[in-house]
Amino acid sequence: MPPLTIATLESANPLHRNKIICDIFSKTGYMEHYGTGISRMKKTMFEEGLKEPKFEEMGEFFKVTLWARDENTIDPELYKNNRNPLDKLGLNERQIKAFALMVNENKTFTINNYLNCFEISRVTASKDLNKLESLNLINKVKKGRSYIYYVK
Repeated sequence: MPPLTIATLESANPLHRNKIICDIFSKTGYMEHYGTGISRMKKTMFEEGLKEPKFEEMGEFFKVTLWARDENTIDPELYKNNRNPLDKLGLNERQIKAFALMVNENKTFTINNYLNCFEISRVTASKDLNKLESLNLINKVKKGRSYIYYVK
């Protein structure tokens, strides 16, 4: 928002397009402090050993690029709890899709709703879900005569 530029991001007094929204976010805790976001973001990236964000002016807007860790600097402890790349675990597309539904939408499966969802046989559904369980990606619990498969 003019007169803000990349050069003045951290030193300029904050400008608010909508003061009412800023006040609401501030009072509800969704916004911590007016005008401190850029410097806090840079500080956090530095503390995490990441490259400083890249800021580019693009007409009336600006673009921010946040850099991820490269494979050689990833701390294995961050990914200890089954955060392995799914494609390297030998999962098929159904298993990946089912796991994504379980993680992102809290979906649970039984053998019956899994086989109906993917239009496969009971044996294939059972193999798919049991493989996800054997990799410790999901749990299963007996409920009545069937099992419920869910994300840990």
